Amino acid sequence: MKHLFILLAALTLSLSLNAQNRPRREFSPEEVATKQAMELREKIENITDQQYEQIYAIYLWRAQESKAERDSIMATAKEGERPRMDREKMMQRENVVTDALKLILDEKQYAAYEKIQQERRQHARRPRIPRVQESPQGGFAE
Repeated sequence: MKHLFILLAALTLSLSLNAQNRPRREFSPEEVATKQAMELREKIENITDQQYEQIYAIYLWRAQESKAERDSIMATAKEGERPRMDREKMMQRENVVTDALKLILDEKQYAAYEKIQQERRQHARRPRIPRVQESPQGGFAE
């Protein structure tokens, strides 16, 4: 019985370590744009096919720009340095998307979009639990 418990503990530990080391799946800009446009279509009523196509095109543009910037930053990042996106460029992209959506959506649809964005901002501002990492000296550090 004791051996079974040790075996189970070792298996659980190895699975959790393997899951942490698994590389993140990289989504293509087309996949990102499709997912975001479909999500918006589900949450906002009466989006026409024409509106959907325009929204998809805007989201595709944003995803392509973001990927190009991310690839550029990753290519120029120094060893051990944490790459950082340019917040100014990100905000400019978001403003372009917002302005385009104002033109595509009617007033009621745009109000629903604004409500969705506000809920996302509120969710993003929730306090987070700090990560506990293993320190180089052994033990754990916050």
